[in-house]
Amino acid sequence: MAEETVWRGGVSQWKNFGFFLLQGLVALAILIAFVLLERRASPEVRNMGPYILIVLAVPIFIAAARYLQTKCTIYELTTERLKTTEGVFSKVTARVLPDKGHRDTPTVSVSPLRNRKHPA
Repeated sequence: MAEETVWRGGVSQWKNFGFFLLQGLVALAILIAFVLLERRASPEVRNMGPYILIVLAVPIFIAAARYLQTKCTIYELTTERLKTTEGVFSKVTARVLPDKGHRDTPTVSVSPLRNRKHPA
């Protein structure tokens, strides 16, 4: 019997809602600091205002990285195995194979990527 794809999909971005909200609050705090600095500071300190806006890029890039990580995670359920593909620039695929010993038992066996011996 040939392997057929039963379902293929990814993770919802709602998983990151709290993280995105936190990054939005950090960006808002940076903007408030910029506005207060522009209005109330001396002219020497006011010249530092544009540098504060450069710091605004940090939460934006962090949120964008989390978005891409979630967007690039794909699950594929086939008749033979479950495949998980992750990675933005380099894709890594992990496979979970069902245990062939007992046909009626829904257990799976996961083989490790590396075979390391741990000290006792």
